[in-house]
Amino acid sequence: MPAHIGKQIILDLYINDKSEKQIAQELNISQQAVNKWKQKMLNTLNQKMSF
Repeated sequence: MPAHIGKQIILDLYINDKSEKQIAQELNISQQAVNKWKQKMLNTLNQKMSF
């Protein structure tokens, strides 16, 4: 999956207030996959924000 999926998941979770289950259904992936993407993207954001 392309990286823009990760960005969309973060936007939907934290800005659009959707659940992992809703996002999984929309993207036709498992809820576990949504959770993995979320963790991956949050780790990436954390690394970029650390000095």
